[in-house]
Amino acid sequence: FTPGMWLEEESLGQMFSVSRTPVREALRRLAAQGTVEIRPRQGVIVTKMNDTRVIQTLEVIAELEAATARLAAQRMTDAEREHLHAVNEELTDIIRQGSRAGFDRHNERLHTAIRLGAHNDIMADSVTQMRQRVLPYTRAERMESVEQMNISHAQHQAIVHAVVEGHGELAYQMMRVHVMQAGQLAEDGNATPAAD
Repeated sequence: FTPGMWLEEESLGQMFSVSRTPVREALRRLAAQGTVEIRPRQGVIVTKMNDTRVIQTLEVIAELEAATARLAAQRMTDAEREHLHAVNEELTDIIRQGSRAGFDRHNERLHTAIRLGAHNDIMADSVTQMRQRVLPYTRAERMESVEQMNISHAQHQAIVHAVVEGHGELAYQMMRVHVMQAGQLAEDGNATPAAD
C-alpha cells in the first residue's frame, strides 16, 4: 500500500479472508507504529512522510542498527557468529545470480541475525518498528542494480568481519555508515531514501 492510500476495513478483510475484527486490530497496531493514521470519522490512511522526516527516521535507524552491531560483537555466541557468516556467504551467491528479491530477503536475514546477536530485545524491537515506518517509502527503492548490491555486500563483509572478530566500535561505525549510505543510493536517484 502506498503512502496516502486510504484503507477500508471491509476490503482488507476480503483481501485477506478474515473478519473485520483482526483487520481493526492490525490497523491499531500499525497506527501505534506510525505506519498508518486513523482519522476519526474519515478512515485509515497510509502515513505520508516528507523527505526530511524519512531522513530523520533513517538517522535513528542508523544509530540503533549501529548499537546492535556493537552489542552483537560483544555478545554473540560462537553458533550465532557462524550463522551470521553463513548468511553473508549466501548473499555472495545471490549477487552472482543478480536476484534483487533474493538480496532483499537475505539482507534482512543478515540484519536480523545481528539484531538477535545483540541479545537486547527492546533494541531489536525498536529497530524493527522504525524500519516499518519507512517501509512504504523504501520497498521500491531497494537495490536496483548488481553494482548497488555489490557495494552493500562489501559493507556487509566488513561489518560481519568486525562483529565476528568482536570489534564492537568498528562494527558500530561501519553499520552506521552502511545504513546511511543505503539511504543515499536512492536519494542520488532523486527518490526518497531507502533504509538499507
